[in-house]
Amino acid sequence: MKKLRIKDIAIALNLSKSTVSKALSDSYEISEETIKRVKDYANKNGYTYNYTAQNLTKGKSNLIGVVVSNISNTFFAEILEGILETLRFSSYSMVVLESFDNVEKELECIDILHRRGVDGIIISPINHPAIIGNLEHIKNIGCRIIVLDRIHNSLDTFKIGVDNFKTGFEGTTLLLNQGCQKILLITDVTLGATEVRLAGYKKALLAKGIDFDSNYLLQCDQQDSQLIEKIILSRLTFLVEKNLMPDGIFTATNMMSNMIVGILQKPEFTDFRDMHLMGYTNNPYVGSFGMPMSVIRQPTRKMGQLGSAHLLELLKRKHSPYEEYETIILDCEIVR
Repeated sequence: MKKLRIKDIAIALNLSKSTVSKALSDSYEISEETIKRVKDYANKNGYTYNYTAQNLTKGKSNLIGVVVSNISNTFFAEILEGILETLRFSSYSMVVLESFDNVEKELECIDILHRRGVDGIIISPINHPAIIGNLEHIKNIGCRIIVLDRIHNSLDTFKIGVDNFKTGFEGTTLLLNQGCQKILLITDVTLGATEVRLAGYKKALLAKGIDFDSNYLLQCDQQDSQLIEKIILSRLTFLVEKNLMPDGIFTATNMMSNMIVGILQKPEFTDFRDMHLMGYTNNPYVGSFGMPMSVIRQPTRKMGQLGSAHLLELLKRKHSPYEEYETIILDCEIVR
């Protein structure tokens, strides 16, 4: 059987070769209806598109870069699944890099993707001036940027995340309604959502007439997981020794939520095992280790789907310094 060519598709659909070529590369000049018609015919008849040759001609890579903290983290794995679900039906491929919430590594990831000539980057960035400044720079010279999850930064682009104040408030309120009075909040110092979740926590305490006590706030740097465990162990030991033992623990990041369950299994913390736990996590097994935890589950797949869909739309049109962007807020689920 003869190999199907662009010319053959054009004749079969009564279109010009130029229109068929642009439709196959998702050009903004071609209507969605025509793109679908051309791609349906091409797929049905076994057309193989030479992306490499086309990209060299157009000065595009048809690559989308994705920077996440850690692929093994369920939260980011689900985001990647959502991105792939959308990209599967496009002409773009995905390049994934991990930063492990390290500023230098994240800057290196962004630099690698930029040098590879990716057409756009989807990222959940550390809220650090060097990173936000770097992303703003490459956006201004033509690379499209989409921010997921960590949306509380100055970068002017599409952002998809959740209402971190609301979830911080509701998570704390749930613990208070369960009878907790001394809630230890464990959070990060560099992530974009930290301060907003803390504000929600403080507001919930205030609503119940409870003063904020800094003894029950522990802020760690997620760049070093081994150090985090030592810091948490040290704070729990301090609270026990000072007769300030908390009756609830609220972990404000996925990593912290997964970690606290393991820490409280240690022999020296048997007294903590009956306390109420609340945490942000998408790990379906976090409550399966003998310590029930109420969880705030974020719509990670939807974040990935929406982020990649918005990026594909941006890539269809010409870059303009006057573009308008929006921040999309999704609802979380609290599972008791």
